Amino acid sequence: MKSEMKPGMKPGIKIGSVALYLAACAVLAIVFAAYLQPSFMLDLGTRFVMCF
Repeated sequence: MKSEMKPGMKPGIKIGSVALYLAACAVLAIVFAAYLQPSFMLDLGTRFVMCF
C-alpha cells in the first residue's frame, strides 16, 4: 500500500519536522545564553530555593 502524494510534493524531510528542529535549537540557544550571565543564574537559583 503506497501513500498517495499530492502533485508537486517531493518525498523527504517534512516542514513540520524542520520547524520542530529549529524551535529546539532556538530554545537550546536561549538556555545557553542564560548560562553566560552568572547574575541571572544566581537570581534564578535564589528564586527557586525561596519557593521551599
